[in-house]
Amino acid sequence: MNDRRSFLSALLRTFGEIGGRNPIGRSLSQCYAHALAADPRLFEDILGIPLRRLTGGKLDIQKLEVKPEHYRLEGGNVRKGRRADICVLYNNRPRAIVEIKVEDQTDDDPTGQLASYVLFARQHNVPFFYLTKYSISRDEEECIRSLPKRLRFHRRHYQIADALKERSTSELAQMITRYLEDEHMSGYQPLHVTQEDLLNFARRLLPVLQGGYGTKLHSEGRTNKLGQIITQCLNNARMIGDWLGNTHEAEFRFTVYPTVETYWELRQVIDYFEKHPDEIQDNWIHPWFSTGGCFYFAVEGRYAKGAGGHAVGVWASLWIELKRTRKKHPLQSGLYVEFWGAPLKVLEMDDALYDRWHPHVERTWPLNKSESETRDALSKMIVEAQKRLLRLQKHPNKKLKAFATAKATQRLAKMTFSGLRP
Repeated sequence: MNDRRSFLSALLRTFGEIGGRNPIGRSLSQCYAHALAADPRLFEDILGIPLRRLTGGKLDIQKLEVKPEHYRLEGGNVRKGRRADICVLYNNRPRAIVEIKVEDQTDDDPTGQLASYVLFARQHNVPFFYLTKYSISRDEEECIRSLPKRLRFHRRHYQIADALKERSTSELAQMITRYLEDEHMSGYQPLHVTQEDLLNFARRLLPVLQGGYGTKLHSEGRTNKLGQIITQCLNNARMIGDWLGNTHEAEFRFTVYPTVETYWELRQVIDYFEKHPDEIQDNWIHPWFSTGGCFYFAVEGRYAKGAGGHAVGVWASLWIELKRTRKKHPLQSGLYVEFWGAPLKVLEMDDALYDRWHPHVERTWPLNKSESETRDALSKMIVEAQKRLLRLQKHPNKKLKAFATAKATQRLAKMTFSGLRP
């Protein structure tokens, strides 16, 4: 109880000082810092290592200070005025600096912020902790790798949430876990949406193309509820990308993008264009003609070069059915996994061949499945799709057989994804 009171008191005092105008990144810095100060046991959950490791085995709580956004980094070529999001001091000496990110880690860093932290850590022999929502970019990884291994640490907010959940007896740990969940920092997010929410969402994704791609939103129509759906779906898809790329970042390039696949009534379209012939455009169709469809957030990973000069990759997605005519039955949702390459287009021409040979697996999936259940299902689906990919070696079509026996395809068919293990 004292830990909880101390945490809340420090947190409210800090928020009062900064006037309440603090984005989630700054809020999280304050939250983590005051939690570490209130309960030193949380060092292992939040930073991934016990406090004694930072203090050289000694531990006198009176000598411990955890400062959010106050400690000025100085010395060498460190940019003047740069401050660490969190600095851990013991006996008045810095023992760790922490940088916290909650947005995409793929953006450029024009101010050299990360390089400044790394430089300071190297010059002062201080461990550097990089806490992010998503996986880090190649440039960031190269920057951090300039530090000795004993000084560099990368940890994800969902890993922190998972670790804090294990401290079921700590009210403070559970408070932070709930905060991370509320801010969509804790990993896979269950969806709680209605059919009308999804239909409104589909209508606002423009352009909606026959080929299935749509990535623009009407800014005036983006309600809070729709923004919530986007955030949760995108976060889940990025989580799947992280799981897949957990040990294969150097081999795969993963991208995440939204797509809408619609079904529409041809009669309605013809009638409309007869009345408005000047509005005909290539690949153009109004969302209100749609009688159903699916909304995806797709995760696509590919080798730069594949079998026979063709790209080879894996495609996974979360899909949600958008069907306007279904009233009594709930919307379907699910997972989809496919291994692909240009020669596999031969299979798409024939439904019988597609069902028998195509290396894809799909299953319906309730909207509120947990992260562990999703990982397990996705792992089993990938294994099943890989078996189908290997089976293509026996296909009579020469192009498909050459594709299936190529080195890149074979490697993909036998690859294990440790990130999917519970």
